Amino acid sequence: MIQKQNITINGINYQDTDLTNLINKKIKSKKLWEKNIFNFLNQWFNNYESITLKTSGSTGKPKEIVFSKNQLILSAKTSIQLFNLHKESTALLCLPAEYVAAKLMIVRAIIGQLNLIIIPPDSNPLKNINTAIDFAAMVPLQVINSLNNQPLKINLIKKLIIGGQKLPEEIAIKLSQFKTNIWETYGMTETLTHVALREISPSFSSTFIAIPGNTFQTYNNCLTINNSVFLTEEIKTNDIVNLISNNEFKYIGRIDNIINSGGIKISIDELESKLMSVLTIPFAISSITDQKLGDKIVLVIEKSKKELNIKNIIKKIKLTKFETPKEIVLIDKIPLTPSNKTDRKALKKAIENIHQEPF
Repeated sequence: MIQKQNITINGINYQDTDLTNLINKKIKSKKLWEKNIFNFLNQWFNNYESITLKTSGSTGKPKEIVFSKNQLILSAKTSIQLFNLHKESTALLCLPAEYVAAKLMIVRAIIGQLNLIIIPPDSNPLKNINTAIDFAAMVPLQVINSLNNQPLKINLIKKLIIGGQKLPEEIAIKLSQFKTNIWETYGMTETLTHVALREISPSFSSTFIAIPGNTFQTYNNCLTINNSVFLTEEIKTNDIVNLISNNEFKYIGRIDNIINSGGIKISIDELESKLMSVLTIPFAISSITDQKLGDKIVLVIEKSKKELNIKNIIKKIKLTKFETPKEIVLIDKIPLTPSNKTDRKALKKAIENIHQEPF
């Protein structure tokens, strides 16, 4: 059973009747991002012991998973202790409240009595932030835009976690120069957010270390997760890793994001990570069938960006001949999942009959 109804939002503490009135008002908001936050609060403070969360749909149709609220509380307590958060610490919520990362930030604020700073989930979240933030969570795109537009504002954040997809290595290196404590996270809806951290700043690491309570193994080179704190069964992932020990691994990429081109296996995740350091436009890596290579790597960009000299831009980074895209595919719009990740299946289908421009 959830304890006292109490949360601090943007510096104002709401309790009991005042909180109920606020929730009832905001669930009618015309601002979808705000409505989603308060819909979750409404679910959180009801009399049910469980709550339903949706997966991101990165590799297929999003699915629903039922968790007990106590599982979310234990996950929140783990993060609060891990990042040394205290009562009235400020926590920035700049992610969409439909998904687990934002929901867990809200739960942390409730359980840890944090001051939850809520703003629209924008791709450039720091543009209107001018005061210090103790704790924030972002996806790589938000971090990249912050680096490009307001790099000094990153130092306003004391502790920053980055997740949702692989952080480009060039970006990680840039972030290591900031005074902010920064970690790349590994986790998913099934694990109730992060189960491992890779430190970026002040120390720089290339491997993920287990958060206390988690241990790792591999099955067919893919990571399996055991959690002794709030999960009840082993989770088998589709993520290829180099397992260092039962509490440390290096992330390689998703097994279903591997292109076998001429007998050489190329990780889409790793290739996109490299390209993201030089391409600031929407793009994605996919493949098309080729008689000689089996699958041929293609770079997909939106038609409106054709005027850019993509080939010269790509030459700025060192790609092997196997990694170098063999064709550029122009597309109206790169298909995305509801959580703004590339919809790989839809992308593959979309480019099948589209004109290709040879490199």
